Amino acid sequence: MKVLKKSKFIGHCKQLSVYSLPILLGMVCELCYTLADTVFISVIDKSDTSIVSGVGLIFPILFLLASVDQGIGLGISTIVAISEGEKNRKQVVKTANTGFNLSLFLGIFMMLFFVIFSNPLIKMLSGSEVSQNARNVAFEYLIHILPGFLFMFLVQARFSVLQGTGKTKAIGICMVISSGINAILDPIFIFGFGLGVKGASIATVLSQFILLILVSIIYSRAGFGNFKLSNLIKFDAILVRRIFKIGIPSSVSFIILSVSFMAFNLFVGDVGETALNAYTLFQKFESVLVTPVLAFAIGLSIMIGQNYGAKEYRAIRDIFNHGTFFITAITVVMSGLFVIFSRDVFSRMTDNSRVLELILSQVYYVAIPESIGTAVAICASTSFQAIEKPLISTFITGMRTLFLSVPLILLLQNILIPSIVNIWGGIALSILLASLIGFFWFRKSICRIIA
Repeated sequence: MKVLKKSKFIGHCKQLSVYSLPILLGMVCELCYTLADTVFISVIDKSDTSIVSGVGLIFPILFLLASVDQGIGLGISTIVAISEGEKNRKQVVKTANTGFNLSLFLGIFMMLFFVIFSNPLIKMLSGSEVSQNARNVAFEYLIHILPGFLFMFLVQARFSVLQGTGKTKAIGICMVISSGINAILDPIFIFGFGLGVKGASIATVLSQFILLILVSIIYSRAGFGNFKLSNLIKFDAILVRRIFKIGIPSSVSFIILSVSFMAFNLFVGDVGETALNAYTLFQKFESVLVTPVLAFAIGLSIMIGQNYGAKEYRAIRDIFNHGTFFITAITVVMSGLFVIFSRDVFSRMTDNSRVLELILSQVYYVAIPESIGTAVAICASTSFQAIEKPLISTFITGMRTLFLSVPLILLLQNILIPSIVNIWGGIALSILLASLIGFFWFRKSICRIIA
């Protein structure tokens, strides 16, 4: 029996790696977009905290846009994975066409909305100690990067179909090429053309446009059909409802994350611009730890979704247990390396000793517990998504980010001496609690289906 369990564990980990590693490669490349922008922007003037802080101010807005995009994408990929498990190719193609149209129209609407309301939103997101110059930087960066999100919506619609059918290698190839182009264009537009922060936005927009062309070619060659203008007005009403049923709660999950970032920005911004500068840099590089978790969690959801479509419920239980353990183990290693090399990395990003001190304190206090809790919670959340229980997935995300963290931060700030450490502690504790709830909730749900 032990040999059989070990064999299953190894088999599941291998299959998880086959699905997840190309996705991880793609996510690392996507992360390079953000890191390249952050690195190049941070050296425009290393003594001016308003530049990085300004970019940090609009992160919640950019995350909100990505939230809607990812939510619709998860709806598409979940239905495609289940249809693939049912061996229903016609349903896969229908979902692909309907999902693309939804992404197009939602992308246009949201781009126009944030163009119109950019100024009042930036003011709302600013803490009391954030300078006007930081707000100006935020506005310039936001206005010029918004067109890139329309392309990103369309790219995600194509990626979701490839992902649901297990063709993850194509995603990795596209992202490698696109991120390389972005890395080349960033210094050209920022320094070569002297456009500063605006140049970083333009480089990202062009890279996303090229990525859309690449993925459309691969999508067509994979047998999902060529782009036709006539298809843009075709919607399958049943599929639209099903995508929204899964996608809206998923989008809400990401919106909750966005709101939590807004809340954290306000908490940290009230401490001061130096603290916001430190928090922004930490947040950008902490995504290095989250990226492998997200990639493997997507791989886990593909496996669970396909087995759910095939009604292999006992296999789902084993896949979840083995996958969560495997992903958490990877996270422990990654977070340990992050702690070890953090001083080296961040000392190259700022000349401000107080900023560096705050970043390193945050790394040492919360990087490891946050990473472990995030890994388990995300595995549970994406697994619920894969079996078409998106509301539970949303609830777990809410506990991990907003519902527990904000009350905990307020409580710690009131019962202890007000400190930036209380903010970090509240965030870390909420993630750990949510991870325990999510893990045992999914296990119990699957056991009920089996019984």
